[in-house]
Amino acid sequence: MSSNKKIKKYIVLTGVLFLFPIALLLLFAKGSKHKFNTLPYLDEQGVHEIALGASINWDTIHGLPDFRLTNHLGNTFTRDSLDGKIWLVAFFATDGEFVLDATKQLLWPNYRYREEKDIGILCLTLNPTHDTPQVLNEYVTQNIKYNIATDKWQFLTGDEGDIRSLMSDGFIQRDTSDNIATFYLVDFDKHIRGRYNASLPDAMKDVVEDIALLKKEHDIKAAAARNANGH
Repeated sequence: MSSNKKIKKYIVLTGVLFLFPIALLLLFAKGSKHKFNTLPYLDEQGVHEIALGASINWDTIHGLPDFRLTNHLGNTFTRDSLDGKIWLVAFFATDGEFVLDATKQLLWPNYRYREEKDIGILCLTLNPTHDTPQVLNEYVTQNIKYNIATDKWQFLTGDEGDIRSLMSDGFIQRDTSDNIATFYLVDFDKHIRGRYNASLPDAMKDVVEDIALLKKEHDIKAAAARNANGH
C-alpha cells in the first residue's frame, strides 16, 4: 500500500472516530426534552420547588402585596411600578451604620447588569424621617453614573408604618426589622425567588448567577408563549 493511500485511510478513520460521538450526542439531544433548573419560590411556609412549565396555583404562592410609597425623585412608586423587571431588594437607611457595606454589595450586580434595562435595584429606607427624596436622590445619583438606564436604581421612602408593613407582609423570613444584611430577589411576576445574607463573601456572586437564571426562565416562558400562539 502506498504512503498516500495510508494517509487517506488514516484521515477517513480519524474523521469517523471524531464524528461518531457527535452524532450520538445530537441524536440523544434531539430525542430528549429540554430541562432547565430554575429558582424556587419562597414564602412563609418555606421553599416551593416548581418545575418550569408546570401548572401552578398562584393563589398558593406568596407575592408582594400592594403598596404606595415615594421614590428618590419624589414620584409615587407602587407595586405596579415593579412591572417588567427583576428586582434586587434591600432595606437600609442612608445614615445607618452599615450603609457603606450595603452599598458596596449592591454595586456589584448593579455594574454587572448596567446595560440590562429589565434588572433593577430597589432600596427601602429604614429611617424615612431622615431619608427624604432629596437625600435619597443624592445617594442614588452617586451610584448610577455607569448605568445606561437611570431608573434602574430606585430608593423608596414614605410613611414608616407603610414601610414596616411591606417588610413584614411582603418580604418574609426577615430576622429582625433592622437587619440590612438580608437581600431579596423578586421576579418579573413579583414573587420572591431568592433570599441572601449579604454579609457572606459569596452572596453577591449567587445574586448575579440567580438573576441570570431568572432571565433565562423568562426567555423560555416567552418563547413557549409565542409557540403556543403560532408565532
